[in-house]
Amino acid sequence: ESEAGGTGTWYLSVPFLLVLALLVLLVLYCMGTLLIPRGFRVYLAWAAWRFFTLPADLWKATPFIRGRLLLVALLALFLVLTIFGLYRRISAGMRFESSSEPTLRDFPPAASKQV
Repeated sequence: ESEAGGTGTWYLSVPFLLVLALLVLLVLYCMGTLLIPRGFRVYLAWAAWRFFTLPADLWKATPFIRGRLLLVALLALFLVLTIFGLYRRISAGMRFESSSEPTLRDFPPAASKQV
């Protein structure tokens, strides 16, 4: 029984799971160091670096945009998404009114009306 009064087991506790995760990562690192040739490890490190820095590289490669153009583009996006949301909201409401599912007017259900 834990100190807080719960009946938790030690192998599901957060400290144990953190230590277990660190040990698994250490074992995987040692296995990779011992079993993977150095040239391939260098290539994997390079590929991982390129993968994780790709968003920053793409952001840096974007052309310079003036402030007014950016504001107009954001305003247009806002208007398009607002119109799309209103359309979905209105069409969904009309679709639900004609469905055979129970509505608030059907509650309480007929089974609970028996007294």
